[in-house]
Amino acid sequence: MFDSRLDQLDKAVKLRKESADILLDYWSRYSIFTTFEFWCIVALFFVPLIVIILKIDKSKIFLIGFYGYSVHMLSFYFNLFGVNRGLWSYPFQLIPTMPSFAFDSSFVPVTFMLVYQWTLHHKKNYYITALIVAVLLAFIIDPIFVKMGLIRLYGHTNYAYRLVIYVIPLLMAKLITNVFLWLQKKFGDSPPLL
Repeated sequence: MFDSRLDQLDKAVKLRKESADILLDYWSRYSIFTTFEFWCIVALFFVPLIVIILKIDKSKIFLIGFYGYSVHMLSFYFNLFGVNRGLWSYPFQLIPTMPSFAFDSSFVPVTFMLVYQWTLHHKKNYYITALIVAVLLAFIIDPIFVKMGLIRLYGHTNYAYRLVIYVIPLLMAKLITNVFLWLQKKFGDSPPLL
């Protein structure tokens, strides 16, 4: 029984490697330097990073940066789940082994870092504002990206699925940030360990 289980695991690993090789071949043939879509992905990565460097509130840089990093990590996990389950894919990629890198590392986190910063400055409800922006991304921006060929949906996947991968990470990132703010308040500002 143990051997058959390991055989099945070995088969799955072999199939994953073959799949990764096929995707790498696809990337090297169709997803680099010579396509308009590739340069759109480059812009989706670099432009938001430039914007956040210019617009981030320097007095709250660690708070907003921590929140953004949380959005980045959580979005990556949720997007990876969707890609691995065959719900959607990203035909054009900066890094072939990280299919949603430009979206999860820059576009989505920076968008919501700006939302978070705006709600802090204007004392607005984060949850309502973030939900509105998530709906705009899922039902307006994502369909544009689909038409441009930057995102591809499969099977019965619709934009409500995409809304979920925006909303859940936003709620979790806010919760994580709030927990760390509470811990900081409870234990005070202690000197850095460096």
